[in-house]
Amino acid sequence: MEYRRFGNTIVVRMDHDDDIQENVKLISEKEDIKLGHVNALGNCKYCTLNSYDQNVKQFFPNTFEGHYEIAHLHGTINTQGGKHYSHLHIVIGDMEGNAYGGHLSKAIVGTTLEMFINIVDGVVDRVNSGEPGGNVLKFED
Repeated sequence: MEYRRFGNTIVVRMDHDDDIQENVKLISEKEDIKLGHVNALGNCKYCTLNSYDQNVKQFFPNTFEGHYEIAHLHGTINTQGGKHYSHLHIVIGDMEGNAYGGHLSKAIVGTTLEMFINIVDGVVDRVNSGEPGGNVLKFED
């Protein structure tokens, strides 16, 4: 993985076998990002995404291995209790053109990934709402 910072924008290139979430965390901590937005595209060879069932209040994972294009990866970077927190969603497509999407749990880059992180001046922390996966934005007065 390599990245460069241009003002409030960070441009990232991730390579084969890079873990997307680990690298987002590494960059966020190194650059002291308290609030930001992520956009990316590329491909992955492994991806676990979760869908939340409101009725049973539980996440259900779907794991994909093989060649998948990342049609869209987006999300937020902020803090929870002052520590790094990222909330990422992804849409991947297979060789037949089927698309799958959900909350990103883990993804490993296949060939490459291009990411832009836009840093927002400010801090918005998260707090647990008491629901599973309910880490919601908490605005300070």
